[in-house]
Amino acid sequence: MTDTPRHVIRVLKKIGFVQVRVTGSHRILKRGTTIIPVPYHTGDLNPRAFHRILKQASLISMNTLRCASLKIPVFGIRTAP
Repeated sequence: MTDTPRHVIRVLKKIGFVQVRVTGSHRILKRGTTIIPVPYHTGDLNPRAFHRILKQASLISMNTLRCASLKIPVFGIRTAP
């Protein structure tokens, strides 16, 4: 299951990523030295792109992403206030 770019960006911001710029149709988010480009198109993200974003953000599964969006603490991930 994939999600929309808007939802993914919202969750990444909750776990500490900051949008640093927009390049074409991509939003570039950064936390520390980790930089993640998120394609910003209508509809759901491509499953490969979605998995790549999860891997780069050190989010293991969709469950972790759902927990972050629901403000449920997940072991090993600090959420921004």
